[in-house]
Amino acid sequence: MQYRDCGQKDRGLFLLAVEETMQYFVDLKAVSSGDGSKERPFQRINEAAGIAKPGDEVIVAPGVYREYVEPKNAGTQEARIVYRSEQPLGAVITGAEECKNWTRHEGNVWTTRVRNSIFGSYNPYTTYVCGDWYFEATVRHTGSVFLNDRMMYETVTYEECLLGEKDPFSWVPEESVYKWYTEQDGDETVLYANFQGKDPNRENVEITVRRNCFMPSVNGIGYITVHGVCDRKRRDDMGAARRLSGRADRSALEPRMDH
Repeated sequence: MQYRDCGQKDRGLFLLAVEETMQYFVDLKAVSSGDGSKERPFQRINEAAGIAKPGDEVIVAPGVYREYVEPKNAGTQEARIVYRSEQPLGAVITGAEECKNWTRHEGNVWTTRVRNSIFGSYNPYTTYVCGDWYFEATVRHTGSVFLNDRMMYETVTYEECLLGEKDPFSWVPEESVYKWYTEQDGDETVLYANFQGKDPNRENVEITVRRNCFMPSVNGIGYITVHGVCDRKRRDDMGAARRLSGRADRSALEPRMDH
């Protein structure tokens, strides 16, 4: 806490308390998580999000941060809390995890099983895209499968996935042959994906596991600016809806968002 002299009145000295603002640093490549200083940065953005207060700035080093960032404190109109990528677009918060344990199932289709416990209270492979803004059939899930950063196309049946045919209504027909299908088996999510001859264990394959990337869990946490940080591959109703129209969604959110 700092104090500054605001003058005298009635022979009394008035001191106004001025809250000291902080800069916190985050670097995924840090050897171990530190105290948030430049010399000993945090490894996770959420560590800084738990303590950042009005006027503070969080500087994030380049890297792919596989985490859910939950801001605990609100900024103010005069002193926003700012999350800034050290290198514009260099810091990426993703709602996906890598998935390497695929086995060949049939033809170009591979399969993998994921324990539902990894999703917590929200499983994007049992939750459907729906809403009063949505006029298509409720048959697509909010989860996604990504091949080399490209969103694959979900099918309603396994047979469609196996065929892997082009979607004539797709904006990018050559990409629409990469299909995936899902079903539940007990406490596991079973995924089938047509990789069109590619070996998913040698490619960069990811699946959605988190509902949000950056989101307060309670109302009223505002006056927060996120600048130059990419937010990708979270549970995405609009991304799934675009997929129905044939548009492959490469990024769930633009690099800058202000709250």
